[in-house]
Amino acid sequence: MIKLFLNSFNTTPHRSQFAWQLTHRYSITSMSKDNLGNNDPVKIDTTQLNYVVDAQIGKISALFGGKQAGFIEFDLDGKASKLNIRRTVTEEAYRGNGIAALVTKQLFDYAVEQKYDITSDCWYTPKWISKPQNSDYTKIFHSKL
Repeated sequence: MIKLFLNSFNTTPHRSQFAWQLTHRYSITSMSKDNLGNNDPVKIDTTQLNYVVDAQIGKISALFGGKQAGFIEFDLDGKASKLNIRRTVTEEAYRGNGIAALVTKQLFDYAVEQKYDITSDCWYTPKWISKPQNSDYTKIFHSKL
């Protein structure tokens, strides 16, 4: 099945093989199906994820077997040393593996390395930062929500 992402808002999946969902950019990803044709999320070994940081476009991707499993998008103001998280996404086939947490950690580690402060428009970031294991990052996070 193909999932097509379009601009502006979420809508109910259409009866056809396409499901429409909002993002800020167009992209097409394939949904994983098991041998029975189910679209259930698959469990993966998250230690096998590779992370790609692209500060030019403001994105950190988590790749599993060369396929995008999740990503985080951000805006960067290098002059002000500030990074704003726009959204965190886990691809449907990989949900339930903690990928949103892992890619968020990658972004915070990147921000520490680059000496950036972080704000966020994403609902997930305050949830992630509130966990005890992430308390070291609170000094660079400034909540907007």
